[in-house]
Amino acid sequence: MQQLGLGEHAKKNARCPFHDDRNPSFSVFEIGGIWFWKCHAGCGDGDEINFLEKHKRISQSEATRLYLKMAGCMPSTLAHPTQILRLESNNGLWTPNDWQQCVSALTRRDLERLATERGYSIDFCEWLHTHELVGLYKDCIAFPVHSKAGAVTAIHYRQQEESWRYYPVGVKVSPLIIGELVAGDPLHVFESQWDAFAFMDVSGERSGIIVTRSASNGALVSGLVPDNSTLYLWTQNDQAGTKWQKDVCAHVKSVAKHAQIPVPHNDLNDWTRAGATADDLLAAMMSAEVINPKPSENATLSPGEPVKLASLLDETVMVLQQNITFSSEHQAVVVAFWVTHTHVIDHLRTTPYLQITSPVKRCGKSNLLLCLKYLASKAWHAVNPSVAVLYRKIERDCPTLLLDEADRSFEGGENGRQDLLAILNSGYKRGATVDRCGGANRDSLQSFAVFCPKAFAGIGELPDTTQDRCLPIRLERQVRGRRRRFLEDHVERELTPIRDRLAEWAKSEDAKNKLSTTILDSAFPESLSDRVVEVCEPLFKIAIAAGGGWYKRIRDATAAIFGAEEDENAATLQLTAIRDAFENDERLSTSELIDRLLDRDDPPFPNWWLKKDTDKKTIGKSLARILKPFGVKAKKFRIDGEQVRGYERANLGPVWERYCTPTNIALAQSGDLDVLDVSPSINLGSEPLKPGHFDALKIWTRPIMSQAKRTTSNNLP
Repeated sequence: MQQLGLGEHAKKNARCPFHDDRNPSFSVFEIGGIWFWKCHAGCGDGDEINFLEKHKRISQSEATRLYLKMAGCMPSTLAHPTQILRLESNNGLWTPNDWQQCVSALTRRDLERLATERGYSIDFCEWLHTHELVGLYKDCIAFPVHSKAGAVTAIHYRQQEESWRYYPVGVKVSPLIIGELVAGDPLHVFESQWDAFAFMDVSGERSGIIVTRSASNGALVSGLVPDNSTLYLWTQNDQAGTKWQKDVCAHVKSVAKHAQIPVPHNDLNDWTRAGATADDLLAAMMSAEVINPKPSENATLSPGEPVKLASLLDETVMVLQQNITFSSEHQAVVVAFWVTHTHVIDHLRTTPYLQITSPVKRCGKSNLLLCLKYLASKAWHAVNPSVAVLYRKIERDCPTLLLDEADRSFEGGENGRQDLLAILNSGYKRGATVDRCGGANRDSLQSFAVFCPKAFAGIGELPDTTQDRCLPIRLERQVRGRRRRFLEDHVERELTPIRDRLAEWAKSEDAKNKLSTTILDSAFPESLSDRVVEVCEPLFKIAIAAGGGWYKRIRDATAAIFGAEEDENAATLQLTAIRDAFENDERLSTSELIDRLLDRDDPPFPNWWLKKDTDKKTIGKSLARILKPFGVKAKKFRIDGEQVRGYERANLGPVWERYCTPTNIALAQSGDLDVLDVSPSINLGSEPLKPGHFDALKIWTRPIMSQAKRTTSNNLP
């Protein structure tokens, strides 16, 4: 730089010689005995030869000659293989020795430049060189192109202007494969060598690597991927990367997952240069979402062959999880069953409502409603419709109502609120109507049918009476750095074929027969209340119709989503507190019971109970008023020879059993539990329907454990 008259810029903090630099943004520094430069404003970086290229605007070969001349070296003493390697001497004909010449041409200095420019470790670059995966052609970094037999048949190299070329010209392009592609093992697919090498360097992986060499070559994976393998696609964050991902998925039969590179990084190499660790890469793999599942049984159906509901449910759950951030898979299962029930609503007596909530905005509630719009039968996506519109639309079409911003619908006047509640509180049962005055003078009586599937999305809570009829789905916001865009056009193309196949199954005799069953109480988790059992019954009918493991999945899912739903009525909370205070005692004096209640961290009783000047006699009278509606009164009895007034477990036990959430759910004592009762009026055709018909019911057709070995619902056999 002194010889070029740029000595003032040759320091760690200087003004850049390549642009009008008002603030110092240029650095010169040494790494491993080699000097490098970098403009932090974006002009570029590199070593001495790169600096000459940019300053003189010459090619790398010319810059190399100029560098040697400035260093006092005669061109005749040059022994660098890059100056003597000229594969064109073969008149464009490839010879087996050509790639060996490229590998030999790569020096330690070239490896150090590669490590610096791409952020690789020098050890990894030497590994690439040792395994002949990198070479030098025309002063450019080059990579081998292999035949199916493994022989190198061409060279793939990057020119200085960042464009890629092949030698010989016109050679057939093939992916770069590193290591073995073993059936059943995870495989990693990349657009570029830079991303693949960054992954290998950081993760330590040395096998199962596929590089398509360009975003336009996604189809080259066809025929390469073994069956039963899982592909991890490390897609670059640009439009070309999205197209590449679709091309790869279209040409493989194995499961493909999208390993998300966090924004703002453009690609995997960019991410590793920014400091991504092996743990970061592993986390990306663990959270990778399936984008190309194994073909379902329905995908290969012959014309006229019946649709298989179990496969459709699998596909629906998977697609929902790809597009929506659920707090658990149980929620995705419940939503998939709810979608299915909208297609078979004509065979059902009740309809469960779907309540979609979140703690704050931007958690995906509206996106889930859009998914339901393309999955549900006769979906009607409405935002704050008038009550008059609701009555007439439901009466005319019996649609699947998708009500966005449901909490706002209750903000109107009291009359409008009551009209809306009439629809919601009555409309979950078939045949329900609401009477209203109509006509020009409002002198005629009209009965409006209000039965139809309904889903609500909003931040606020619904009225208690409506909430009792809902399946609660609570969404969460996506983690920063792992967000995925919700593309409605893509979602529509993905979901409408599933909707069409669900509609086809709903019209079949199979659906009519299997959904006409009556499910006994023993089929439902003991933790579910009577109202919840009524709400969930359609889902259980669908699960039994699907067969396989779906009965157990919906049983676990409903137990999970309602398990956290405690009855928050003040009276039931107080009863639960009293039950907990009793512990194992058979009787407690009023004084002792009050002491135990006040010792709780969160007593669900009036605040005045806690005041210092409140005596126990006053609290005792309040406690008596709480228990009076349940038919429980204080009694006189003796404890340790002293007569006291208090309460006995014998009187409180039946009340706790009816109104409190059970703490230990025991299995029913029966030698044989059936969960199905087939209606005798149903024509079962050639395939009788009976309890043993469904594999999922096997857990209910064996003797239950003895009283001494009872277990909780979480440990069902």
